[in-house]
Amino acid sequence: MDLINLGIGGFVFDEDSLDENLKYKPDIITVAYGTNDWSRNYTINEFEEKCYKYLKKLKTIYNESKIYVITPFWRLNPNEEKKPGTLFDIIDTVNKVCNILELKVINGFELIPNMCEYFGDGRLHQNDEGFLHIALNLSKRINLE
Repeated sequence: MDLINLGIGGFVFDEDSLDENLKYKPDIITVAYGTNDWSRNYTINEFEEKCYKYLKKLKTIYNESKIYVITPFWRLNPNEEKKPGTLFDIIDTVNKVCNILELKVINGFELIPNMCEYFGDGRLHQNDEGFLHIALNLSKRINLE
């Protein structure tokens, strides 16, 4: 399997980061929302608009690829209120947009045990064992298709 990571740190569902002229046409695309971005200074409505525009453009460019959108992984404080709401508000919004665009969603909370021991910092960033759970569980979900 060839893997190409086109993620750009700090670009939160930025439709301008998608290259329409990229010659590579992948069989599978995974998109995930990093929970560090949850602290960004946007409202839930602004987030929904960015999410929708990005995923719609992605679907248009790669209409022959299987696209899987991974909702945020567990972290220690998902009920904390930030400008766009709780992490569950972000998850609900991603699910809503994916439902509208008919994209496959994978529940990030189900990919890794929701326990601090799978996170190197005990709350947010996965350790090697945490990433192993993510890889194995993501592979299972994609291979069920």
